[in-house]
Amino acid sequence: LVEVYFTTNEVLLSLFSAFRSLNLAEDAGVSPELARGYATVGALIGFIPLHGTATSYLERAIETIESVDDMNALIWIHIVAGFYYIGAGNWQEASRLLDEALMRAERLGDHRRREDILGNIATLNSLQGRFAAAAELAEQLIEFAYRRSADFSLGIGLDIKANTSLHMGNFDRSLDSLQQLESLFREEAKIFDEALRIEMHGLFALTHLRRSEITESLEAAGQAMELSARSTPSNYSSFIGYAAPACVYLQLWEDGHQLADLDRLSWKACKRFRKYARVFPIGQPRALLLEGLHHWLSGRRARAHQTWQESLELSREMAMQYDEGLALYQIGIHLEGNDPQRQETLIKAAEIFQQTGADFDLEQTEASLKHR
Repeated sequence: LVEVYFTTNEVLLSLFSAFRSLNLAEDAGVSPELARGYATVGALIGFIPLHGTATSYLERAIETIESVDDMNALIWIHIVAGFYYIGAGNWQEASRLLDEALMRAERLGDHRRREDILGNIATLNSLQGRFAAAAELAEQLIEFAYRRSADFSLGIGLDIKANTSLHMGNFDRSLDSLQQLESLFREEAKIFDEALRIEMHGLFALTHLRRSEITESLEAAGQAMELSARSTPSNYSSFIGYAAPACVYLQLWEDGHQLADLDRLSWKACKRFRKYARVFPIGQPRALLLEGLHHWLSGRRARAHQTWQESLELSREMAMQYDEGLALYQIGIHLEGNDPQRQETLIKAAEIFQQTGADFDLEQTEASLKHR
């Protein structure tokens, strides 16, 4: 029930089920079920968000399972804890737990859990700006999913492939992956994952925007906004689904498109993404970035630069290299052409985009360097 409610984005029912499971397990004493209960409650409490309490439960889960000989439960607990730590931006601990879980799942031949782990590791790589590594893992996940006819895992793989393709500048491949994912949702009614749907529409919105398909981009952004309005952020992997509408509206506003209400729409979308960032700290640098652009377009230029500087410092603190590049780019292009800091800042952004494989952003930055 915890998993069913979580997938359908009924967070309170999922949390209730998790506490009931934990209470029953506590009555039975030290057991794999008790360790699972601690892990589940910990991860879900993180969505409230109560990060200190969440970490305490997860540490208790790992301590409990290490005293019980149950490999399946150990794998599952490492996945749940790794999932939480990714959303919190604790990359080192997430990587350690997921790498250990992957090794054990492969040893046991647990294909489903191997797919769960690969999806999380791929997304972790993408969030840190290692797009090529994430794309390679997505291809592995898709291959494994096809072998087992595992539609849900296939959907996750296609989503990550679309995401990495978008960031690496291959918009045709991104669109193709998204169309395959959309077909999968239509054909397989059993796949019901609100976070994945939100993410899909967000990726559609950005992909169409990059392809200069404005009508389609706005439609997808509106669908992402509609879905997120009736959901509570409960999955860190819906990052783009929450961020994309603000990106679309702000970009169109900055480009001078004559669309009504872009000011209001973009600020509403910024606040929606801020809601995601309150639950998942990994969203905070991007939230500041987007809010900074809204300040700039609204004429609050000093405040915009202050907000972008906060985004830059936080992205560095959280080791989110791609977001660091985005902050440098926004700061650079909004400095006067004769400001010596402009070129220096944009060169740093270009270096980051080159390192991360973010080809579209690199092209944009290099074009800005040529035109002062």
